[in-house]
Amino acid sequence: MKNRYVFRMAGAALALALSFSVVQPAAGWAQNQAGEQAVEAVPGNTPAAQTTEPADPAVREGETVPSAPPESAADGPAQAPADAAQTPGSTPSPSSAPTVPADGAPAEDTDLLDEVGPLGARMGQGLERLLTTGDPQVPTPEETALREAADAGALPAPEAVTPNPIAGPAAAVDPAASRSAKAPGTLRIEAAFTASDTAGVSPAADWRPQGLQGLDVSSHQENVDWAAAWNQGARFAYVKATEGTSYTNPYFGQQYNGSANVGMYRGAYHFALPNLQESGAAQANYFLDHGGNWASNTGTLPPLLDIEYNPYASMGNTCYNLSAGQMVSWIASFSDAVYARTGTFPLIYTTTDWWRTCTGNSAQFANHRLHIANYNTVGAGTLPNGWSTYAIWQYSSAGPYVGDSNVWNGNEASLEAATRYEVPSSYENVRRASGVGIPLSRLVCGLQAGGCLQDFQSGSIYSTPSTGTHAVSGSIRSAWWATGGQGGAYGYPISEQVCGLKDGGCLQDFQHGTFYATPSNGTHGVSGSIRSVWWAAGGQGGPQGYPISDLVCGLKDGGCLQDFQNGTFYASAVSAARPVTGAIRAAWWAAGGQNSSYGYPISDQVCGLKDGGCLQDFQNGTYYITPANGTRAVTGTIRKSWWAAGGQGGPQGYPVSDQVCGLKDGGCLQDFQNGTYYITPANGTRAVTGTIRKSWWAAGGQGGPQGYPVSDQVCGLKDGGCLQDFQNGTYYITPANGTRAVSGTIRSAWWAAGGQGGPQGYPISEQVCGLKDGGCLQDFQNGTYYITPANGTRAVTGAIRSAWWAAGGQGGVYGYPVSDQVCASDRICVQDFEKGTIKK
Repeated sequence: MKNRYVFRMAGAALALALSFSVVQPAAGWAQNQAGEQAVEAVPGNTPAAQTTEPADPAVREGETVPSAPPESAADGPAQAPADAAQTPGSTPSPSSAPTVPADGAPAEDTDLLDEVGPLGARMGQGLERLLTTGDPQVPTPEETALREAADAGALPAPEAVTPNPIAGPAAAVDPAASRSAKAPGTLRIEAAFTASDTAGVSPAADWRPQGLQGLDVSSHQENVDWAAAWNQGARFAYVKATEGTSYTNPYFGQQYNGSANVGMYRGAYHFALPNLQESGAAQANYFLDHGGNWASNTGTLPPLLDIEYNPYASMGNTCYNLSAGQMVSWIASFSDAVYARTGTFPLIYTTTDWWRTCTGNSAQFANHRLHIANYNTVGAGTLPNGWSTYAIWQYSSAGPYVGDSNVWNGNEASLEAATRYEVPSSYENVRRASGVGIPLSRLVCGLQAGGCLQDFQSGSIYSTPSTGTHAVSGSIRSAWWATGGQGGAYGYPISEQVCGLKDGGCLQDFQHGTFYATPSNGTHGVSGSIRSVWWAAGGQGGPQGYPISDLVCGLKDGGCLQDFQNGTFYASAVSAARPVTGAIRAAWWAAGGQNSSYGYPISDQVCGLKDGGCLQDFQNGTYYITPANGTRAVTGTIRKSWWAAGGQGGPQGYPVSDQVCGLKDGGCLQDFQNGTYYITPANGTRAVTGTIRKSWWAAGGQGGPQGYPVSDQVCGLKDGGCLQDFQNGTYYITPANGTRAVSGTIRSAWWAAGGQGGPQGYPISEQVCGLKDGGCLQDFQNGTYYITPANGTRAVTGAIRSAWWAAGGQGGVYGYPVSDQVCASDRICVQDFEKGTIKK
């Protein structure tokens, strides 16, 4: 019921209503009352507005954002507006005069303030007046009686009702018990109306259509028994908050909080007073500041704009003396202001007749939910242009509920969804499939690449024309946001999150990379050439496993790295992406990694070599690993010489030490299984192996008398011999004679005589010095070389050597040899000594 003291419609008005079945004002009624301004408006064609806030129809047709651009969300998720208080700034007494607005908005003139009075207008008032008095500006008898009671101060004081947390449905309450608890003033006013006053009950009074029932109330209903309304079946309510910029409903707190406290979904509405002196935005802000503010997920229905027949003669015709274009611009201004502050569009309450007349049947607001008024028992009837359906149908002002009776066009889930930010249909499908929960923000568009986003309880949904619509949630969303979200390196999501991977892992693909999440390794993005190479090796199921760090760039030569469970990938401007793992990675890191002399990896690790070995090439060297010899790098000319000799398959085998530098004369060495490579700037790179290396090392190696090697070992000599030249001598090796170094003038004289192919053959002893007069000697297969500072180098051989040794050698009667042995054709040989000559 409209209130508790209802005068029912006169018989003639009732007959008129029934004759139409679908009760709307006679076609063209409002047009006839609107005068020439409205007559010029053609349905579907909106004349240009004359206000300072022109309409922008292109914004509304199929769009989800207001004409004013939304706040930028390129750098992060959309944010839900902060909750605002849901009660008026003050609660005037029911008989107090309308207040002057505190925000500087123009106050209505004196005549209008008098017409508004302490009660103001209410939703559906114009339509009920048309059906009762024939004129939306002529009050019904019940209004007149209520106004008189209000002017006399006879209305009950508003009950103080504090809001409870949003709860479930209230338990059934006994209406009689509730009625007995009413204030004495309420009972006194009710008693003034006799049973005969309400005897003519409309056929609609006890009828209700199928669906979720609701009601709307204003100050005309005073303190509402919400428990009784709940027990009747009402599940939602709209409560008038404001009118114009100077009126607030004194009963708002009781009605708004009381409806919520019994478990209803509730919302606030504003009765519009469109005019050219007061923008729609000004009235919207007044409304939002005095009870109409909205926050998602609080059980609160979206703000509602009540735009209908002008109830006040002082404001002109039924269209408030506005042209269709001016009216559309005014509504747009109101809507944009609500959207800017709350993130949701207001519902629009109207009748088809008024809308056609006063907006030119504009289709500009088709993206707003429609609350249509049409009093009948058949249906909502023809809808205004642009709307193919409605959200709420106000089907009666005469019961079954207090105030106006409404029905929601949908189930309870859709009604509950209306208390949250709207979710576009394409997002709704993804929302349900991904399980991200209820929305926490409006849809925000205008992102890069034409993108939009909306935040939900446990994730966000992003869309672009080229990437589609996808949800991002949990640790993947957090990690992605940390990189800059859609404006960062990874771009927009291009797939949904996929879970059930190895070790409880999940992944999600983005334009420029893929994020992976596991319980043990965290969440990390993999992109570019590292992702390509990692995928080629099997991804998380391959040898490297999951990523355990983010991509780190800014390394030497524009390099980047990323750690994985079993290795690290490196990529740079001078090298492709390669993984480095295991002992090779450990050794390379110990040497300085990419900043070391080895540089970046330039090959993958290759295994299956001799003796279970593996290798990996780097810019300036190669690492080798075997179970027996560990991990060693071979670089520079040592690597080149070693490779030329066959590498790990050649005579030296695998490296068994790292390269050691800082030796004499700037030398370096590296040990291998079967030899050692030496390198100096003057002598190049040489391998020393076997018994030559052993003998040379025993003599002091590069620090000994022979110095560094200056040739490689040469074999294939007489009697299976080998030789290797050093700075100050040559080592010779034969199976029969062992390894001997020949150096200095002995080597010169021996070489002059033919060396190992000459008469003396191979050396069979080392050079022995410290003899008489500073002498030295060295034995060869067929003779002995002697050297003294005074007598030079001489070989003593055969029978002469035997006779000389028998005579005491260099310590005997002959002394040192002073000439080479000379033999005649008759095989008689002669050799001079310091103190004589021996002839044999």
